Amino acid sequence: DLAQQGDRPGVQDVAGGDARMTWVGAPAGSGKTSLGLELAAAHPGPVAWLRLDETDADLASFFHFLAEAVRSGGVAADWQAPQLVREHLSAPAVYVRAFVRSLAGAVAADACLVFDDTHRCQEAPFFGPLLSTLAEEMPHGTRVLCLSRLPPPVQSTRLVVNGQMREMTGADLHFSAAETEALLAAIGVPRNPDTTTTVGRLTHGWAAGIAMVGAWMQRRPGETPAWDLDLARSVAGYLASEVFGTFTPLERKSLLSVCWLSNFNAEDVSFLAGDPGAAGAVAGLVTRGIMVFEYPGRTFGLHHLFQRYLQQEAAASLPREEADALRGRSVDRLEAQGNLDEAVELALESGAFARAAGMVEKLAVGALAQARHHTVRRWITRLPEAFRTTWLR
Repeated sequence: DLAQQGDRPGVQDVAGGDARMTWVGAPAGSGKTSLGLELAAAHPGPVAWLRLDETDADLASFFHFLAEAVRSGGVAADWQAPQLVREHLSAPAVYVRAFVRSLAGAVAADACLVFDDTHRCQEAPFFGPLLSTLAEEMPHGTRVLCLSRLPPPVQSTRLVVNGQMREMTGADLHFSAAETEALLAAIGVPRNPDTTTTVGRLTHGWAAGIAMVGAWMQRRPGETPAWDLDLARSVAGYLASEVFGTFTPLERKSLLSVCWLSNFNAEDVSFLAGDPGAAGAVAGLVTRGIMVFEYPGRTFGLHHLFQRYLQQEAAASLPREEADALRGRSVDRLEAQGNLDEAVELALESGAFARAAGMVEKLAVGALAQARHHTVRRWITRLPEAFRTTWLR
């Protein structure tokens, strides 16, 4: 992965540009997360990294997890966010300004905020005002990076026009011939202009495609790929035969064990796989730049396309009892680590409704006190009627 090489010119442009905010809007597999990780590694100050999902479109959930990321990333280690009260739910811009002004008074002057997978919540009514307020209130020297599959919200047009936000698209992330050659070389494919041209034609500069084709070529020295890389029809089959199918049994077991977690660490891998060598197997995939990312703080995450494939593979290839047991242990792990929101979501997705109902009962009072009414209501409505206790009704 070129995120490990540190030589993409576009990253230097972002790191050294005048705009305090950068919006990267590009399709899946374009290298957005790699770009963000490289920028985070090059940034001189502390970095708060927030990977978003659909549940973060809820005002209370979003700012709850943003505050956690700010503290854990060292951007404002001892800072406490203003209290969110019921009145803020109907006037989110009021809380947005209070939150940002409070953060601006505590944040490190050279801090960076990274919003990964921003497309999952950028249409929320508070997100546009958040960007505008960050541009107005945060101290000079702080940076904001948004990684999304969509263009920036309409409310951010003024920021782009005024030079406060730089917009990058998928075209900006397309690998040039030189970058394609460098990425292939990092994977282990010998440098060859004809090879670079062929891979560039097949992938159109798509970062994930280059990595997958490079892995294919590494295992077939001297062969030239001549098939059509059509993402919409072929990526699942390609991942099955040319990526997952080439892994060792331990690598496959390790990945299937953690595929229901959005982020995980080495201990999670060993615990869920039940093998002390599993963490090393996953670390080896990170080193090789194959569909597994390492985030600040020694945590890992799977490329979304690959994670969806792994979940489908687990459901199809593992005995039902084993798949259910893995999901159950994942819920146990999340609950033990205090990642209760994610534990509830996974329990609901897995059909472990009794387990989910018990956690919702424990979480509801605290969540309601934080004005997270929408989140609690969504959890309850996803529970079948038979699992709703008198209190949850």
